[in-house]
Amino acid sequence: MLKTQYEGELFLHRLAWEIAEEQARRASERKQGWSRPGLVAMIFAFHTVEAYMNLVGIKIAPYIWEDEENFFRKEPYRGWKGKLRKIMELVNLPWTEKERPLKTVLELKELRDRIAHGKPENLSREMLHPDGSEPPVLVSDLWSMFTPKEKIAWAMDDAERLINQIHAIAATKMNDPWLGHDALRGATWHTSGTTTVHPG
Repeated sequence: MLKTQYEGELFLHRLAWEIAEEQARRASERKQGWSRPGLVAMIFAFHTVEAYMNLVGIKIAPYIWEDEENFFRKEPYRGWKGKLRKIMELVNLPWTEKERPLKTVLELKELRDRIAHGKPENLSREMLHPDGSEPPVLVSDLWSMFTPKEKIAWAMDDAERLINQIHAIAATKMNDPWLGHDALRGATWHTSGTTTVHPG
């Protein structure tokens, strides 16, 4: 009998980004029926940011991430937004939530929360329109979060830009050859193994 032991790492943020890019490409190629792959692309762009934040946190501030549940309970670092704030602080990036790319990423978080904690949406509205005209189309609040179609490209660009801003500094602190200088492109996972003869 032989025994093989593996050690490696899966970079979940790169896997999420591959899904986001694939769905964004699908949406861009369609004239109709683009909204569902577009929504998936935007949700996975957010998942990419979240997974990347956790990777950076674990690698450059393990003392915080070992007790992250307690650390991120208190202001100004409470919750997901606080976690992102801390990451940006660790890499000396300013917190500019009224400007892209951060503004867009915070909007992606709201979209993700609406989907993850889905509840029925009340669609009753009262709309005024001129006599003899068609009433305006009723659009749900959720729909307006990922339309018009151009929002998909903005979301993808801004998620990538924010991650690259963080990575430009974080990469020097992580010194991980598997991550290199491009946060989103490269190996999705790596492993190495050793095989020995098992005495049994």
